[in-house]
Parts: sequence; C-alpha cells; structure tokens
Amino acid sequence: MPDLSTATRVKMHAAGPEFSSVIWGSMRCESQFDSVAKLADHLRFLLDHGVTTLDTAPAYGDPHPYTVEEFLGQAIEQVGREKFEIVTKLGIQRISPHRAVNRVRHFDFSATEIARSTDRSL
Repeated sequence: MPDLSTATRVKMHAAGPEFSSVIWGSMRCESQFDSVAKLADHLRFLLDHGVTTLDTAPAYGDPHPYTVEEFLGQAIEQVGREKFEIVTKLGIQRISPHRAVNRVRHFDFSATEIARSTDRSL
C-alpha cells in the first residue's frame, strides 16, 4: 500500500515540468500565519510530506490585494527557493492601495501585463 503521508510526483509532459501531486494554495496565508517565520515552518512541514508545488497569484492578499506573493517570497527565501515549484496566475486587476492605477476591477491578459506581472512575481 502506498504511503499516503507523502505526496507523489506528477510529470506534466514527457519533456515538461514535474510537480507534487498535492499543491498548496497561498491565497489565505496572511490570515493563517502571523509571521514569515511561521509560514516558513509550514513550508518545511509541506516539504517533509512531499508537497513542493505552491500556488499563488499577484492579486492575493488580505485585507489588501497584492501582498501575498511578497509574504510568501520572504518565507520561501528562509526555506530555499530551489526546493519549490511555484505556480502563479495573472490578469486579475483588483482595486487596492498597492495598485493605485486600478480604479475598476477588471482582467488584463495583454502581452504587456503578462510580462509586467511575471517580472513582479519573480
């Protein structure tokens, strides 16, 4: 019987990336963890169970959008960036003090926004 306490690996394509079969979502991590150190401890827990793939998005954040990726990035830095695969989404434009140019909630999937969002996430 397989060890259900450890996530397996999934190859997405013969020549493509490999992810953990369980992906941890960061959307609410700011309300779950009150410090970068506690989030880093959680990331270590995930690694101990084979979970190496993290889901995020620039628009995530509570109470204000656009804050999760920085919080998560600080925790990842403590644990080791090379240990994770990071999946991020883009295009969602929310009203936030962190994006003063957004006056209306909308989607933007233009080439310019894809490049800008990718650079910000990195």
